[in-house]
Amino acid sequence: MIAIGRTIPRQACMALLVMLGAVALAGAPGAALAQNKAPPKVEPPKLITYVKAVYPEALRARGLRGEVVLELDIGVDGTVGKVAVFKSAGPDFDAAAKVAGARLLFKPATVGGKATPVRIRFRYRFKMEVAAARRGPSRGPGRYGRRGPVLAPAGFSSFRGQVLQRGTRRPVVSALVLLPKLGKETVTDADGGFAFGLLPSGRHTVQVQAAGHKAYRSKVRVRKGATTDRVLRPERDSYTLYRASVTAPPEPGEMSRRELSVEEIQRIPGVYGDAFKVVQNLPGVARVPGLGGQIIVRGSAPGDTQVMIEGVSVPLLYHFGGVYSVVNTDILEGIDFFPGSYPVRYGRKTGGLLQARLKLPKADEPWHGYVESNVFHTGFLLGGNWGDTSFTLAGRRSYIDWVLNAVVPDGVLPFTVAPRYYDYQVKVDHIFSRHFNATLLVLGSDDALELVIDRPPAGFSEAEGGLHFGTVFHGAIGLLRFSGTGWTARTTLGYVDGAVTFGVGTQALDVDISAADITLRQDVTFGEGPVQLRAGFDMLATPYDINVLLPQVGAEEGKGEDADSRLRFWAYDETFSSPSLWLDAVFKMHPDLEVVPGLRVDLYGGNANGRAILGRLNTRWRIDEQWTVKAAIGQTAQPPSFQYLVPRFGNPDLLPAGGFETAAGFELSLWDRVTVDLQGFYKVLYDLPVQPAEFFPTVLVVNEGAGRIYGLELLARHKPVGRFFGWIAYTLMRAEETPHPGDPSRPMEWDQTHILTAVASYKLPWNFEVSGRFRVVTGNPFTEVATAVYDEDDDNYNRIASSCIRCARLPAFHQFDLRLDRKWVWDTWMLGVYLDVQNVYNQANVEGIRYNYDATLQTPQTGLPIIPSLGLRGEF
Repeated sequence: MIAIGRTIPRQACMALLVMLGAVALAGAPGAALAQNKAPPKVEPPKLITYVKAVYPEALRARGLRGEVVLELDIGVDGTVGKVAVFKSAGPDFDAAAKVAGARLLFKPATVGGKATPVRIRFRYRFKMEVAAARRGPSRGPGRYGRRGPVLAPAGFSSFRGQVLQRGTRRPVVSALVLLPKLGKETVTDADGGFAFGLLPSGRHTVQVQAAGHKAYRSKVRVRKGATTDRVLRPERDSYTLYRASVTAPPEPGEMSRRELSVEEIQRIPGVYGDAFKVVQNLPGVARVPGLGGQIIVRGSAPGDTQVMIEGVSVPLLYHFGGVYSVVNTDILEGIDFFPGSYPVRYGRKTGGLLQARLKLPKADEPWHGYVESNVFHTGFLLGGNWGDTSFTLAGRRSYIDWVLNAVVPDGVLPFTVAPRYYDYQVKVDHIFSRHFNATLLVLGSDDALELVIDRPPAGFSEAEGGLHFGTVFHGAIGLLRFSGTGWTARTTLGYVDGAVTFGVGTQALDVDISAADITLRQDVTFGEGPVQLRAGFDMLATPYDINVLLPQVGAEEGKGEDADSRLRFWAYDETFSSPSLWLDAVFKMHPDLEVVPGLRVDLYGGNANGRAILGRLNTRWRIDEQWTVKAAIGQTAQPPSFQYLVPRFGNPDLLPAGGFETAAGFELSLWDRVTVDLQGFYKVLYDLPVQPAEFFPTVLVVNEGAGRIYGLELLARHKPVGRFFGWIAYTLMRAEETPHPGDPSRPMEWDQTHILTAVASYKLPWNFEVSGRFRVVTGNPFTEVATAVYDEDDDNYNRIASSCIRCARLPAFHQFDLRLDRKWVWDTWMLGVYLDVQNVYNQANVEGIRYNYDATLQTPQTGLPIIPSLGLRGEF
């Protein structure tokens, strides 16, 4: 075996300069202001004694290759102190590299002739050495019995080809291709290609060894003077998930980002492989009763959490019932979730941040796609490269309405239009140069539902006819990415136009709200050393229209008025605008200590009022290879929703709601695959919009509400390494509100004291995988009905709520979900079958309380029973 190691001078110098910058910042003012004194001469460390890393015996049979990059702390005597893995090649290679790295000896680095400790990066490469069989003497036409030279044209190959992954047709890079009996080997290039020069004719054995793949063995026939072309297709160890995991590098000073790769998202039961829905299984996220169509973060209201795609807000997160989100997971690279303490580049919300990152194209990506069908919808995806341009087209359409119309007779169900949805995405990426690339995403979604109302409620005869509800949006997001020496820039343009419609009866009530979000963002970053500056401009403009058709109050039937005389139409339109500036600085006081102060200024225009000047401070300190401590403090602000600003229905003078949050915690890394993240948080909310304590005909909402939310969040996670991955998420939380000054505090609507979620997934042989999820959640608070009073005029009972607001709680929720995946693999395509079973033991969880007509009896309203979902997915 051969192990190659060498220093990396550029990285060593950079690490040394970072250290010197920190020393200069902490030094005396007189030294910093000296102008005439020449800077001290800097000499990087030099390797004196090299120690070869031993190839792991456990990997010898497979002959794998690997590259490990270490971070070495070199002392003033040139010996190596702490050794950390910067770039991993697997546990076996990492361990061998660390043993060898600790024994290296250097000539120490010097500053002005004085030895100084530094940190550098050092690389070890591993590969198996294949002994070449020597050819013995043989007789030939030569005078002395030696074989004469065999000549071939320049560049001639007797055997060449390409190594492609079976089933996916993806190139296998850096695979070892061997002809063992001939003692020859080569390594595949970026396209999976390989070639051998002149070979003796005959039938030879060819082997392929690649990380994550089964050993491949085949026969190839080589003919004299001819070139043999072959495509070799090794199988992966497991196809339950074949996509590589991509982890975005953490932003400096981040306090609470929780990143999920697509490979984890697609393997969790109960979420149907949906990226946005899987976030509901992370700490800090409350459970939404029923199927759930919202996201509740740290007890805040659903509208208090920002949902974005590459910095552009989307108006709708889920289709009807919350079963699937409106964006196909397969166009995403991953999800970043901040329950709080997010960077100052984002604002206008007091809750959390949910950010989706678009998948970047790969140069070696072949044309690929899939067709998938399950009990909810049928969808497809098609994508690939054409030169420097990458295309992706995806779409889904539910067919519940088609099935119901086909199998259920007319009049049995109350639907005239059964629940149906569709969505689509078109993504185009183009690389102009290595310093400039662009992405365009066009997307849309449409949901509709109509119900028949045979018997309208008493006193509301206009409701006869039915109920209809619909949501729709279409839009586009454009990204321009620039990079240069020591700087990066990014321009984001977004336009998303959406509408919500709701109506009862043909001439009873009809509400139509439409709004368009126009986004312009410009982000820039300067510097790569101990000080980095980041700044940006963030502009949001939202023109909106509200149209309401409602019954005329006091109008009577049967007195000569026509239908139109008993209806009233009301319309309102306005434009909300909010230009914002933000700036933060990353101070690396030490290579392992980051301090990030930031400032954001939000201005509110249109019919909104006020401004917000917000400061935030995040810090992270990596104590050693295992422990990292972190803390954050900052302000947030959120303008009131436009429905609160509408005259007659709200208060045009409302001010933004504010928040102040603090958090602190630590991260613990156990081995190379298990991490523990524990953090506590405390958040204060003020100027919340609430109904006034006393009735005012002209003011229906005022800034008098306040609240506080505090708790602990624990995430113990096993990364998707090897056959297993999973996590345990636990939240201990209390969310309280005070509607008006002097009022007693009470639980917020989404307060859930204990939230425990355990997720586990394991790859079985023969491309099987089994996954499970178990949840236990405290029930939501609710207000009981105290009594009911009979109204003779309407011949109906009016229910009277208890004066003790949210003093009762629903029973605790608990449920187990199970998922089983199986894949069949052919040379150029794969077929996957999965069974996803929700509520395996058929627990009747209470989601609400129903009362009879006079509120003398109450019965629990339970959630969904056991739901098996079978799906098929063919992909190429």
